[in-house]
Amino acid sequence: MVQIDGSISIPPSNCIRLVSFNINGYKTLNHYHPWNQFDNLSKSLDFFNADIISFQELKLQQSDINKNLANLPNYKSFISIPISKKGYSGVSLFIKNSNNYKILKVENGITGFLTIKGSKNTYRKEWLYKENDESCCSIGGYTDNIIDWKIGQSIDSNGRCIIVELSINLIIIVTYCPANSSNNEIEEISRCLFIETLFQRVKNLEKMGKNVIIMGDINISPSLIDRDDEIAIGIKNNSLITDKINDKSFEFINASEVLNFRNNKLSRTILWKYLYDYENLQSNENKFLFDLGRYKNINKMKKYTCWNTLLNNRPLNIGSRIDLFLSTKKIEELCVNCDIWNFLYGSDHCPVYCDIDISSLNSSSSSSSSSLTPNFKHFEAMNYYDLASFKSIASFFKSKQSSSASTPSPSPESNIVSSLSVPVKRSQTTPAYESRKKPKNQATLFSVLQKKTASNNAKINESSLFVTEDSDDEDNDNNNDDVQKLSYSQPDTTKLTNFNTMLRSSSTIPTCSHDEPCVLRTTKKGANMGRKFWCCAKPSKDRIWDDNDGNNNENKFTDKDCNCNYFKWAQK
Repeated sequence: MVQIDGSISIPPSNCIRLVSFNINGYKTLNHYHPWNQFDNLSKSLDFFNADIISFQELKLQQSDINKNLANLPNYKSFISIPISKKGYSGVSLFIKNSNNYKILKVENGITGFLTIKGSKNTYRKEWLYKENDESCCSIGGYTDNIIDWKIGQSIDSNGRCIIVELSINLIIIVTYCPANSSNNEIEEISRCLFIETLFQRVKNLEKMGKNVIIMGDINISPSLIDRDDEIAIGIKNNSLITDKINDKSFEFINASEVLNFRNNKLSRTILWKYLYDYENLQSNENKFLFDLGRYKNINKMKKYTCWNTLLNNRPLNIGSRIDLFLSTKKIEELCVNCDIWNFLYGSDHCPVYCDIDISSLNSSSSSSSSSLTPNFKHFEAMNYYDLASFKSIASFFKSKQSSSASTPSPSPESNIVSSLSVPVKRSQTTPAYESRKKPKNQATLFSVLQKKTASNNAKINESSLFVTEDSDDEDNDNNNDDVQKLSYSQPDTTKLTNFNTMLRSSSTIPTCSHDEPCVLRTTKKGANMGRKFWCCAKPSKDRIWDDNDGNNNENKFTDKDCNCNYFKWAQK
């Protein structure tokens, strides 16, 4: 089924392809090849060449579901996630738009006790009141093994099942059955209740004349041939025969060990109560479920779909087969192919696929089902998670130019009609709207300053930074009579003083006893080293005496010529 270029082959004509894949976390899927080559989910789905694709174990919260997952160009998206356990379990169903069939109804859960979005009724009540009504969105076939609505809602609150009805008289149940890896007795009882409800509902739907397929991770290896570790233990204990099979099947030769394996767990016992035995080791009376994977691969060993990645068992193909397609009898007869794609990675599971010939389903579909109005919008992902009402952040930054440019200019007739229309009353407290757009032909300061520079005829006043008016301005003003002329007053330069004089105002530099400005000096030693102070600018008496060589008689000097000892610390 793999072509030379590495792509998946197209299914046979008149067939629809169903693909089931436990991805063990949607956020980690694109870490693997080939999914890391695709920039969106739609391209990843197209790679399967399938019509109906299911992912299990999404491990998503509601905040993780966006339009990239819910709004795909060629697919309808249905997603069920846990209500209480966030980031746990979860299943999704993607159905490709096709002319061969249409979606009629979709349900969330297996018990029918969940409330329909946008309605006060549960699926069960909807079926009770509107069974024959076209507005009914319930599929029917509800079981009687659960009568307590609290238990029913508890089973369906973990996002483990989606049911869809197609117009070709086909019902598809996507499921991720609970596991009991810890072998807890209470978990095993809860698990068995889910499985029993699942198979009982398929039985009820078959009685209604519906064809049903269960696809997904059932979390049960049906028989001994589907568990490599159990086979290895049997070989080690010499209780299994594997080297003398020849034309006979492994399970036929080891019948006793096979039957012991089928009954060693309650969940597996329940499965075989409904599952058809191709080896006839058990009675097939009243059996209505058929394992399509085993039907198309009878006697083939090591057809595993899940491996323990912690032990790196996948390269050795030491695994188990727990991802199944189980169907009613009619679908088994129409099954063309059913196999695994163990070369595709993405999780600890591999995808499984099934091709069903729907040509006879189309011919046998009743006219009543084909004429029904589709009713699945309540659970479609875009509506169910209210994504249609949200705008992306990028939408707020998009330019509105394209929309305004495409708007046609109003015709004269429309202007007349708009002028005659009744004006909208405004509240007295609402201020009148004033546009901040520049009126047409309004002069700007930049244009006034630029006029004379462009013509090289500007007359510049030496004491002014502004251009004086000339005859060119008058000509321009004549062309725009409604534009008010701009004039500017010359600054008064007589009031300007020297900048240095302003800095040296009396309020800044103190004066000494001589009524003269002091000088600013800096202390060069001591505790106040580096501190500035104001002092008299005249020299001291000793300095004058030394400069005159002590000739006091010839160079008389007064106190006005000497330092007055004025001192003041400069303010920081």
